Parts: sequence; C-alpha cells; structure tokens
Amino acid sequence: MLKRPEAVAALKDFVVAVLYTDKHKQYREVQNRRFKEVSLPLYVVVGPDGAERSRLAGQINLAQFLDFLKKGENTTVGVVHPRLEPALAEAQATGKPVLLEFGDYTNSLSLIMRETVLKQAAVQAQLRKFVHARLLIDAGEEARKNRNLLMERFRAGSSPFYVTLGANGEERSRAQGRISEQEFLAFLEKGVK
Repeated sequence: MLKRPEAVAALKDFVVAVLYTDKHKQYREVQNRRFKEVSLPLYVVVGPDGAERSRLAGQINLAQFLDFLKKGENTTVGVVHPRLEPALAEAQATGKPVLLEFGDYTNSLSLIMRETVLKQAAVQAQLRKFVHARLLIDAGEEARKNRNLLMERFRAGSSPFYVTLGANGEERSRAQGRISEQEFLAFLEKGVK
C-alpha cells in the first residue's frame, strides 16, 4: 500500500522511518514500551517535539491510511523547535522574536491550547513572525532543563506558559494558562513590537 501513488504523494512531507520488529529486538522494545502496541503493522506520526500526533495499527485500506496521515500533519507554521538553543540561534540569525511555549505532554490545558487557539488562522498568521520553541517540562531529555528555565528565569510554575523574547533575549510579553484567541493575539502583538 505504501507504494501506491496516492500514499507516495501524501508521504512526501514526512520523514519516514521503517522499523522491522521481527529482525531487531530494540525496535520491538520501542513498539512495546513507547507505543504500548502489539498489532502490526503499526503506523505512528510523531512531531518534532516527540509527541504522538496520529496512530493506526493492523490491516487497513488506503483511505484509512490517508486519513491517518491527514490527522498527523503539522498544522503549525514553520519549524517548532523542541529545544531552546536552536530557537535562539535562529532568532539571532534572522532577527525574528522568539515564542517560547512551555507545556506538558500530559497536561490537558497545554493540549487544548495547541489543538484550538494555536491552530486558528489569525494565530498562525502571527506565528510566521516568530521563531517558535515548544519546551516540554514533563517529558523528554530536556524536561528538567526546561522546568528549571520556567521556574528560575520566568518565575512561573505551571503550564501552559508562553513568553516572547526579542532576538537579543529580552522578555517582551507573557501569558499563562488557557486563554482566548483574542488574548493570545494581543500577547503575540506585544512580542512583535
């Protein structure tokens, strides 16, 4: 099915990794431990932040596969950096301000904001003006570092927490918790000036 023209065309925007669990024990362990799935084949779309976006397992047809890919598409503008340093480097190189999004992989408020407010067309248009970093504080290799940055530099303790920085690192605006699209746009506007 992956060689069908429709699937090939849909996969052009994805980085594809094929892991054969029958020949490599470590891949089977990843499948069992991370994805907690035993059915094969297993298809998973993972974003640059390591968060799972879409999953499909077992025997499927082409329509199901294309729908799975659609659900896993990156709907945010540009690259969302999973670490602070690359975002700051890009900001210095481009002169763009930085949007730091501190969130939890398991926090429902963080997920609600990502899946609602941050996907709105007006917000997406404003995000084009920023270098965006999504810094998870509860999962991944950088979690402790991100949590310390959140608490020590920004004196905040919960997520979602958003802060904009100028290309030189100075804080311009901040917002916390679940806020409306209009409030988020006002926060971003302060970060551009």
